[in-house]
Amino acid sequence: MEEKIVAAVSNLNDELTLSLVKESLEQGIPVKTIMKWLNEGMYRIGLMYEADDCYIADLIMAGYIYRQVLMLDEMQFDLNGSDESKIIGTILICTVEGDVHDIGKDIFINLAKTEGYRVIDLGVDVHSQIVFDQVLHIKPDILAMSGIITNSIKYMKETVDLLKTNFLRHEVKILLGGLSMSDEMCNYIGADFATTSAEAGLIKCNEWMKAKYGDQ
Repeated sequence: MEEKIVAAVSNLNDELTLSLVKESLEQGIPVKTIMKWLNEGMYRIGLMYEADDCYIADLIMAGYIYRQVLMLDEMQFDLNGSDESKIIGTILICTVEGDVHDIGKDIFINLAKTEGYRVIDLGVDVHSQIVFDQVLHIKPDILAMSGIITNSIKYMKETVDLLKTNFLRHEVKILLGGLSMSDEMCNYIGADFATTSAEAGLIKCNEWMKAKYGDQ
């Protein structure tokens, strides 16, 4: 079933994807597992886009399929039904100023929710000052910023610099996500970790929370 769902997503077959997900749910396969398969399909689409083997319209279609799956009642119950007493950490997330792409952000959000995180989504095209204000107000464990256009680097650094100037940088872990993220870019921006993979980002978040709170 795993390869069938991955292939259906990466081939942009919406009807087959929905049918296979419903069949998986009926078989009792956990939502977290299904999400992993969906994310793998989305990851393959991302690789194809980077290699110029598909177009931005294909990315948009993949995002549409992904959201259609998440609208299924069984998926929504598991994604939003976390016991408040079992929350393992709070993540504040956004797509930075000048960028309106949210497919990768949405993948990470739903993956994090299945893991037990409280996720607060500021949306897309979010100004650095707004991110700073929300960090100050919410005091999240992790700030996750997404962006895939060139100017995203500028606004991510601007946000981190704003946190540094106001002595808040040490109070929050910073995760960067996007198709062109690298260790060099992470160091330049001043973040803690940068990745092109939602799963790798979540693994790092789990490491941070274990270091901060221990096993919960």
